[in-house]
Amino acid sequence: MTQRLGDLFQEIKDRIAKVRGLTNDEDVEPDDRIKIHNRAFLLFSLDCLLDEYRTKNASLYSALRGRDALHHLLLKKYGWTLYEIRSLTLADSLFAIQDELVFDKLPQAVQSYLRDNQWDKFNSTFDDLTDQEWDPMLGNGHFDLTQR
Repeated sequence: MTQRLGDLFQEIKDRIAKVRGLTNDEDVEPDDRIKIHNRAFLLFSLDCLLDEYRTKNASLYSALRGRDALHHLLLKKYGWTLYEIRSLTLADSLFAIQDELVFDKLPQAVQSYLRDNQWDKFNSTFDDLTDQEWDPMLGNGHFDLTQR
């Protein structure tokens, strides 16, 4: 379990660094490393939350793959139209579900992983959040993140 969570976290971190143009470790400032970790913990939590959400809400006919799980969550939570939901940026979507992304609501295995990796020590953040930083297909159930 921990290895799969670690693999997912590393993939998310690598993607953020690539999107931000911070892939050469020798040239990355320490504060930027902290920002990458912080953002990775946020998107990792989102992927884990959506994995658990898929388990409870997906069906054989609608697997809620990728961004569909986030859209379905927003649809059920707020009753917004799909047009409204699909027009949201990632930053807007995360803002709307901020109450779902709190540490205590994450699955136990995810909480343990975050705690073991000192998630609360990385407190510097990027000023913006781009849609390109998140690959909604990474945490698409093939990690079995929540030990069902």
